[in-house]
Amino acid sequence: MTNTRGRSRKNEQEMKKELIIRLLPFLKKQGISSLKMEDIAKYMDISKATMYKYFSSRNEILESTVEIYVEYILQNFNELSDNQSTSFVRRFQKVFENSVVLAIFLSDLLLQDLKSMYPHLYQRIVEAQKVRNDHIKTFYEAGHREGVFLSVNPSLLIAQDELLLPSLLSPVFLVQNHMTLEQALFDYYQMKKHQLLKPEVIPDVDDSVIPIQVGQCIQKITWTE
Repeated sequence: MTNTRGRSRKNEQEMKKELIIRLLPFLKKQGISSLKMEDIAKYMDISKATMYKYFSSRNEILESTVEIYVEYILQNFNELSDNQSTSFVRRFQKVFENSVVLAIFLSDLLLQDLKSMYPHLYQRIVEAQKVRNDHIKTFYEAGHREGVFLSVNPSLLIAQDELLLPSLLSPVFLVQNHMTLEQALFDYYQMKKHQLLKPEVIPDVDDSVIPIQVGQCIQKITWTE
């Protein structure tokens, strides 16, 4: 009986997470200021009655949404941990992918709405981003000590992602500069690679995974539109 209840609880949590993920594209585009429960049910593609079986209130839905964001922001710690099974170059490539995905889902509109309406939830995201950024800084510094990365200010590299990636994902920017999204992301990866990696390391870098990563990111962008 206990195992049955445990499985039921797990299935419920998985379903709640799936429903929140369905909501993310709409939160990115529209924010939360005018979001109503009937809108949420529509975006989740379920009835209001079914929605209330999983969530008791709008606040619970938003809290669960922020937990999804925080979970993703923090999920790359194992990739950046100091182990020899994954090279510094491969971990750099994973950081690149992670940064692109965050730029896709965390829009300025959503963050501003959270900041003004739910400052405690906004603060959760800010704190998670700080923890993530601190780990990335430590990772860049370790790569420099090991002779893989150049001596570049890691704070500037992180700020560059935060400022440039939203522009690269903008259709207006792409049209004005006659670029495809795939080209923009791949060129940005190449730029970061030459900014960070020592020249003698670059010839041995395996970039074959990058088109796959970029393709996966583009699929996520298409999903949010």
